[in-house]
Order: sequence, then structure tokens, then C-alpha cells
Amino acid sequence: MKRVTLVLLALALAATTASAQQIYLTATSSNELLVANRNGTGAPTVLFTNAASSSSGPAGLIAVLGNVNKLFYGGGNRTEIDVANVDGSGVPAVLWSDAGDEHLGITGDPATGMLFWTTESGEAIRSGAWDGSGVITDVFSGMTDAGAVGITFDSATDTLYWTSVEDDAIYSGASDGSTGPTQVYGSADGVIGPRQIVFSNGMLYWTEHDGGSSGTGRIVSAPANGSGTPSVLHTVPDPFLPYGIDIDGATLLWTEFEYQSSTNDRVMTGAADGSGSPSVLFAGSFGGLRGIAAGANILFDQPPPEMAIPTLSRWGAGLLMVLLAGGAIVILRRMTSS
Repeated sequence: MKRVTLVLLALALAATTASAQQIYLTATSSNELLVANRNGTGAPTVLFTNAASSSSGPAGLIAVLGNVNKLFYGGGNRTEIDVANVDGSGVPAVLWSDAGDEHLGITGDPATGMLFWTTESGEAIRSGAWDGSGVITDVFSGMTDAGAVGITFDSATDTLYWTSVEDDAIYSGASDGSTGPTQVYGSADGVIGPRQIVFSNGMLYWTEHDGGSSGTGRIVSAPANGSGTPSVLHTVPDPFLPYGIDIDGATLLWTEFEYQSSTNDRVMTGAADGSGSPSVLFAGSFGGLRGIAAGANILFDQPPPEMAIPTLSRWGAGLLMVLLAGGAIVILRRMTSS
């Protein structure tokens, strides 16, 4: 009896923890950081209120797990880069105070422990250590491409990619500033108001919209080397506009907000190859969702223990159901015969 019960409990625990992967979200209007289940169960919950010192809340977001276990984000869309614990303990803190304002995008290099962020009005791409040591460095400054918003990093080539909402363009440059900036795609390629961007397996994925209701909200991809033409993977229906984006395997996840309201948000999923129709993972009033960390934007300086838990395959889930049903029958028989 005890052995059967222990087996059932172990299997039930494995089934629970296997689907416990989390995603992290920023909300600008409510100035909050939120966490939600990657599988869409439950609802996003608030990790931190007053996530930034400015009344204009956080935008871009990455989560660094392993030894660090921190969330990093451009705080207040103004002069700060903030840090907070992924488990909701403690309080958010200013990691870097940076005179260049509108820090809407952030990324990082786990190999060096460096953060990279955009300054939309400062016409610069900057970096600083994620432990707050050293000084802020201008990777690129005095750029003619104004309006830098999203940023992502290819660790294999040490290349940064970022969006320019003012130039309707995607740029690239070496993470040490030795080469670039180079325009990868521009308005001639059909780029319109690009926001957040993410790199994966030689491809760039970004959100774009013109800021209004003309139906240009869309999810776009293109080869990172500039060899192709941007492809519209998914369109975003009025009245929503897309902003944050991340990729988890073959699935894209992005945030949408209603441009006429700060109380109507969605977290969406869709195939990275553009097939099928997008699905709503979460919908509701979450305070103006912007940044998302759900896959590539969750970095590891070493694999955290919780990621070692295997995910059940469809076959494994079926076997678990058979075992649970069989165990329940055994327990009932023993109860009725005692």
C-alpha cells in the first residue's frame, strides 16, 4: 500500500513540475513585473509592484537564471537599468543609472556577464556588467539611426541586433563595437516601426506596427545575415498592437496591448515558421504588457536545477494516466477488502 502510494505521489509530482516552466512579463502602465505559467494555465500574477522608480514602468525584459536568478529590464523608460529577483523576494533595485533615456530593450551575454541595452533618445547602444561592477560602456554612440528600441544577441558570432523605430530599420554590430552599425533591413524591405526583436538559429524575429489602427501590427522574420526578405509570419488584428517577443523552440510568444486602452492585454503564441493561426495564451487587464522572457530571453550562466526535470511526452502522459488509474483500482480494492 505504501509503495503504491509513494509511486503515485512521485508520478503526480513529476507531472506537476514538468509543466511548471514560467514566463516573465513587464507592464508599463501598472509599473509591474509579472510571472505566468508557460503552458497557459492559471493567470499572470504580480511579482513586483513599483518595479521602476519612474511612473512610466518597465519595457524590455530578460531573465538570467542559474547562479544569478535575476530579472533585468529597462526601468521607467528613462535613466535606469533595474534588477529584481525572479522569485519575487526582496525589492527591485537600480543596477545602472544611465543618462541616455528610453531604455526599451535589453539583452545579455551569459559567457561574459554583460548586459546590453538600447537608448532610444540617446542614439547609443550601451553595456554594463550584470553584477553592477565596472562602468557603463558605449558600444555604439552618436548613431544616425535614432529610436533604438529592441535588442538581441547572437553569442556564436558576438553580434548585436537592434531595431530603430524612427528609421524603420534593423541594425547589427559587434558586441565590442569593433564593427558596425550596419543596416540589415530597412524601409525598402517593408520594415515598418519595428519594436522588440529576438535572435534564434540564424533568424531574426521582431514585432512591428505603425502605432495606430491602420492594420500594420505584425510578427516578422528574416535571416540575420540580411540575405533574405522579411516575411510576415502573423498579423495582429485591430485594436491590438504587438510589442515584446521571444522564441521557445519552434514557437514564438509575444505581447499585445490595445492602443486605445491600458487595460486590455494579450500574450500570444504562434508557429515560428508562420504556419497556422496564433493562439491566445493569456488575455485580460495586466497593466499594459510590453516585455516578455519565455525562451531565448531566459539566459543561463549555468543550468538551474529546476530545468533538469523532464517534460512528459504524449506517450509518457498516457502511461502516467494508465498507472494512476491502475494504482487507484489497487487502492480501492485494498480499502474495500480491509
